[in-house]
Parts: sequence; C-alpha cells; structure tokens
Amino acid sequence: MIISIFGILLTVFGTCFSNPSCPEIKPDMLNVHLVCHTHDDVGWLKTVDEYYYGSQKYITTVGVQYILDSVVPFLLKDPNKKFIYVESAFFFRWWDEQGDRMKNNVKKLVENGQLEFINGGWCMNDEASTHYNSIIDQMTVGLVRLNDTFGPVAFPRIGWQIDPFGHSNEQASLFAQMGMDGELFARVDYRDKTNRWDSRKMEMIWKSSHSLGEDSWIFTGVLPHHYEPPSGFCFDNQCGDDPIMDDPNLEDYNKDDKVRSFIEAANYEVTGFISNQNIIMTMGSDFHYVNANSWYKNLDKLIKYVNELQSNGSNINLVVKQFASLTGSPADESIKTLAEAMGVLQHHDAVAGTSKQHVADDYSLMLSKGVDNARGLLSKGFSYFTGNDESTEFTYCPLLNISSCSYLEGKTSFVVNVYNSIGRPKSFYVRVPVEESTTYTVQDQQGNYLDSQVVPLPDQIVNLPGRTSTANFDLVFYAQDIPALGALQYLVEVAAEESTNKRNSILSNIKEIIDGKDTVVENKVPESWATINVTQDWKWYEGWNGGNYDPSDRASGAYIFRPTGRSQEITDQVNATVIEGPLVEEIHQEWSSWVTQVLRTYQDKNYVEIEWLVGPIPVDDDVGKEIINHFNFEEFITNKTFYTDSNGRELQKRIKDYRETYDLPLNAEPVSRNYYPVTAQFVINSVNGQGSAAVLNDRAQGGTSLGDGQIELMVHRRLLHDDAFGVGEALNEQAYGKSGLSAPLPENIHLLTLEPWSSSGTWLLRLENFYEVNESSLSESVDVDLESLFSEWTVSNIRELVLGANAYKEDVVRLRWNSQSEEIKPVAQEEQKVKSSEAVYSFSPMQIRTFLIDVTQK
Repeated sequence: MIISIFGILLTVFGTCFSNPSCPEIKPDMLNVHLVCHTHDDVGWLKTVDEYYYGSQKYITTVGVQYILDSVVPFLLKDPNKKFIYVESAFFFRWWDEQGDRMKNNVKKLVENGQLEFINGGWCMNDEASTHYNSIIDQMTVGLVRLNDTFGPVAFPRIGWQIDPFGHSNEQASLFAQMGMDGELFARVDYRDKTNRWDSRKMEMIWKSSHSLGEDSWIFTGVLPHHYEPPSGFCFDNQCGDDPIMDDPNLEDYNKDDKVRSFIEAANYEVTGFISNQNIIMTMGSDFHYVNANSWYKNLDKLIKYVNELQSNGSNINLVVKQFASLTGSPADESIKTLAEAMGVLQHHDAVAGTSKQHVADDYSLMLSKGVDNARGLLSKGFSYFTGNDESTEFTYCPLLNISSCSYLEGKTSFVVNVYNSIGRPKSFYVRVPVEESTTYTVQDQQGNYLDSQVVPLPDQIVNLPGRTSTANFDLVFYAQDIPALGALQYLVEVAAEESTNKRNSILSNIKEIIDGKDTVVENKVPESWATINVTQDWKWYEGWNGGNYDPSDRASGAYIFRPTGRSQEITDQVNATVIEGPLVEEIHQEWSSWVTQVLRTYQDKNYVEIEWLVGPIPVDDDVGKEIINHFNFEEFITNKTFYTDSNGRELQKRIKDYRETYDLPLNAEPVSRNYYPVTAQFVINSVNGQGSAAVLNDRAQGGTSLGDGQIELMVHRRLLHDDAFGVGEALNEQAYGKSGLSAPLPENIHLLTLEPWSSSGTWLLRLENFYEVNESSLSESVDVDLESLFSEWTVSNIRELVLGANAYKEDVVRLRWNSQSEEIKPVAQEEQKVKSSEAVYSFSPMQIRTFLIDVTQK
C-alpha cells in the first residue's frame, strides 16, 4: 500500500496477523518502516512526578502528560496515523486522569492498531543489575493491567529495550517466554555494531537459553540510528533540524534536498541488514512529541514526496506503523503501591544508579511508601500462617541488616516469626538483635528448647552513624524445617537467674585479638571433602578524573568504570577479633576506619559468610576511589575463563580480553573491558583438578577475573567528576557514614524538622527535647550550638519562630488568663545557662523550638 501517513515495523516480525492496520508490503521495493515513538524515562534528571507534570523547567521543559495530550487527537483525527508508547507507568497515570469519552476513544485506537503496545512492562527495565524475579514482577504489573484494560488486542508482540546499558540472555529468554516475537534494542558496543554492520548481522535469531532450546529463541535487531531519526530528520521542538519547506517560492526551499538525503539514508541503512526489503527508522527520541503537529506534518510531507518518486523509478516504499507498550497494576489494591514502586525501580536509570541524586531519593521514598502500604497484608499473612487472630500485633523490623529493631528494646519476652518464601522446607540460622549479654531461652512451637548463642556486634555496627538501637548483641539460633511457603514462631525469653535449663543461650567467647593481615579461616567440613586455599583482600581503583573533551578522556562516573590502572591494597595491617561459640564463629576485621568485615562460619555449613561495611570512602586527597572485594583461589588455573549469572539465572561463559562477535583491541581499558554484571553468583572452574569455587552475592555488582583463580567484585564507588553522559553530577556516594551533622546531637535532643523554606539557602529547623520532666536522668535542659550544627553547611541569621512557623516568636504576645480553678504549679526548671554565643540555645524537657536559618555550603 502506498500511503501518505504513518505505519510501523511489525511486518518484519510477522505480526500483521494481529494488527489490522498493518500496511501493505511491496515485495519488489525497499519498504521503510517509520516508527513514531517517544522514550520517556521513568525518572532520570527529574523525578517521575516532575517528568509527568513538566515541573522543574530549569532542568528540561518537557512534560509527559502533554505528549499524550498532543498525540492522541492526531490519531483520532486521521485513522492512518500511528504512534507507539512504551512507559506504562506514565501512560496509566495519564489514563487515570481521562474521562469515559477519551478512554473509549483510546480503546478504539488500540483496537484498530493505531496505538499498539510493545514491551508491556511498567518500565523499560535495566538488564544488568536486575534480578529475573524483579523483571518478571514489573512486567507482570504492566501486562496484567494492559490486558484488563484493553483485552487481548493489546497483547505485546515486541520487546523494546532501546535505552538500557547492555543486554542479557535472560532478558531475551523472558521476552520469548512471555510470547513475544521479537526484541529491538539500541545500545551496543560501537565496535560490535561496526562489525555487525559490515557483516550485515544487525539482525539475528537470539538463542538465549541452552536449557530451554527453541522456546527461548527470539528475533532480535539492533536499531540503525541508536533510537533516533536519521540525521536531518528530527522534527521535534527539541531538535535543530530544519522542517521540510516545500513551497518553491521560498528562498529556503529544501524539499528536493530533504528527499534526496532521506533516500541516501535509506540506501545506506540497507548495507547493514541482511534484508534488502524492509528496514526500520525510529522517528522520535527522549520525551519527543510534546508538539505532535511538528512531527506528523513533516512526516506526512516526507512520505508523500518520497513515494511520489516511485513513478520515476525509485524502489523505496515508505510506510509507518505504531507500537505502544503499556502496563498495569495487580488486582490486589493492598500491594498496588509497592508493586508499581518496584516496577519503577527496575527502570534502567533507577536500579542502574544513573539518575540525579534527588531522583534517587524519590525512588527511595516511593519504595518506602510501597512497603508501608503493604504491611497490613504482611500482618494478615502471618496471622494466617501462624494461626493467630487477625487482631494480633505483628511488628516489621526493616533494619535487621544493621542489627536494629526498636520494638525488641526493653522486651524480656517476644515471639520471632520466621517465614519461608520458597516452595520447599528450609532450615537456616536466625539472628535477632538483643540488648544484653545475658542468657536467653528459645522455644519452638512444640515447646522444645533450642540451642542458642549470644554474639557481640562489631563496634562499627554498634557505632554506625544514624543507628539509634541499644542492641549490642545478636541472638543466634537454628530454625529447622520451616514449611514451604509457611512460617514458624519461636518464643524468646530472658532466662531467669535461677534457671538450670541446659538449653540456655551460650555467650560467645572472645578468644583473641590478632594484629596483622594474615588471618586464617578454616571451615569445619567432613574429612572426605577437598580443602581449598583462598585469600581475600580489600583493594581500590583510582577513578580517572578526565576532562570529558573526547571519548578517550572520559572521567570515571555513574555511567562508566574507568580506573587509571591496576588495583591497590587498602592496607597491609588488619586488626581482628575472634569470636567462638557452639553455633557460629566469627572474625571481626578492621581494615581501616572505613572498611570492616565479619567472616562467619556456622556449624555444619559448608560456606564462609562475609558481611562487609564500606564507607564513607575518604576523598581528602582529591582522588576518587572504587572499592573491590578481591578473592584469590591460590592453586586454581582457570585459563582466563570465568562465569557470571544472567539476571540471577543461567551462567554465561566469559573469557578475559575476548569478544565472540568482534575483535577486542587490547591497548585500552584493560580492567573495565573485562567487567560483567554479577547479579547472584560468580563461578570459576580449575582446569588442574582443584575443583570449582563460587561467590554468591546478595546484591547486583560488577565483577571480573583478571588472573588465574581470581575473583573481584565492586562494592562501592565514590568519584569526584561527572562523566558527561547527561546526569551532570559526580558519583559522590558517601554510603552510610557521612553524617549531615558535625557531631551527634545530645541524647535527649531530637531533630524534628529540617526542610528547605521559602527561598534558596533558607531552612526550617525544629529541635526537640523529647524527655518529660523526671522521666529519666536525661530529663534536663541541654544547650545546642546551632551555628556549628551541620558538617557541610555554615549557619547564619538564626531567627526563632513559633511552632507553626507562621510568625517570629518575638512578635507574638499571648494573652494571660486568670483561672478560678486550683492553680497547677509548674515543675521548677533549671536556671538558664549563660550563652557562650548568640547561636547557643537551651532546650528544657519536652520543649520544641523552631528556627529559620540561612545556610551556605562550606
């Protein structure tokens, strides 16, 4: 069909059978499929809300709501026009704001194929840092809502992964298993793309799983122009290309040049693809189509004038077609917020860490709200599993990773609920934070007493900035045979002093203090097992500063890992404390003030557990640092070969300094060119009879093996220069330990409010003495110096307000009332201390004081 409007590339994948608007393909011509699209990041330089509404225009003026407001009327006006939409988190926000008339119109667009959904996930997820379970979950949120809203006509046929940084076997396999026919992406190594273009291998059948066979095969194509139009044909308001000026009376008439350039671009594109009949051109880019008229008007002209040349012997047939990718939320409203938040967090600028800091903070807030919203469901579920009444109080402890649970503090008896989320019985050690190094008893649901051990926490955990827990120990016990998808309860009680119970908890023995780096950990395993010698070390890379003037001078940053050379040891002196006991033995190691770890072996377990604490990374020397955990299996010969998982599932074979599809130059990036995503495990196999070794990680990391028997995993980065890929911020990650305060507040003072106020550089600050009179030894007045309160901000111009912050305190005079009732005498207050400066304020018990302060960064 020769058309003067838009079509979309579904014909390549055989999906015309499901799309009634599929254009006619002319077998004797080059059919150019124009795909009109917008790529709308679910957070990047702006938060999700800011992008949707178009606020914070100093960053960028675009607003996603206006894109859909602009495009849909054009589709309704002309049944030949098409458009794709991918980011369902945005689409359904727009959808929920529409009236019934608009919703019915959009449903018609979907039914007739003008609006076609591809991908189908809540976001366009990352493929390196995401776990397959999270990918499936976020896709399910979208696919279910898509089906619930539009029915089977909206079933996505194409995976559209145009912006994630690299692509995984598992992602392709999941798309195939979701019933999709093809996958298109844009970001590949430029050397790989050049080789594919020269050998006409830009398209392939990706056989993504050796286990699933043909069920995992999927047609895959690399987009020719990233995901943007050919040069000269970007007609968005954000672009600098000229429109098609087709009035021959104009001085700037350019129709003939535009048509000629387009034909040249199409003929060049054919040289990279095995098909000489169908090629794709993406017409759109980041947040395009806020002004759809600019696009559609010029594309109408382009299609018209190019197709007119057919009568003059041209063999190009220009067709345009539409994909759209939408997603949806689960039916259970109680977890909708959490499901959608988790969906957004799989976005390739969220989990990958390539957003601005305030956007990352917004992601964290979004997740926190989702978790809070789902806690009622958690309590309901535990009531079901444990046989308790739904009125039973269940408390969730989200900070167990730092051995903190405020609910347990002061308790002498409590119940621990242990849940098993997998489909088979499971046994594992449980760690519960406790305050005292006393003896405890642990009983299972049958009343049997269990062995338990009290283990002291490392000082670095106890003194962690921001940690307010009074727990200094972990109580460890073994939870055996937790039912599949079930829960068991354990009663923990402080043992009576006169108790003679032989199953009372045992206090760990602090055996010895070791100075030096050579600490030997020997796991107690059956004699028939092989012994493997491994050394572990903490090292760091210096990040390349770079001027970002050209690719060879890029700084190491959020997008790229670019060290200046080989890794360096953090220290040659390690202090260690050995903890012994019947259930668990630990070595607490301090490598520096900012690197500590616990080596842990449990009774009858065939692994060593490493729990590390890294940061804040020091940069006083103006050197950005990238920290690695380094293992060396000493007798292993691995011949440059190692294995990493693909999104937590199948292992992928990696060979140092080698690429299967192109020749890898060996004169640059000797470290980073060998780094790969490690979501769940890193494996090496010895070729000299020493066996295999694996490191199982609990979070996504980058890793490599640069020598025989070596494994290294990146755990933390702090860099001082932006890498000029768009974020505009250095990856100055300070981890847990960078306190916003110059020193901790007094124990009885609580920071109640700290927020930006009406003008830049002005904050609202509230501090509270939260102890009542005579409540405790801390029920006393205390002084706070506001001027020196913050570590990185200088405070000036302190003004005290009333609590509501709507007036200066000095301007408010309250009425004094005469009471006829018996006078209640106030508790005598301490005499106000003489201020050492005008910035020192005294806080009496239960007093809240509110201030406006001006701040400048130090």
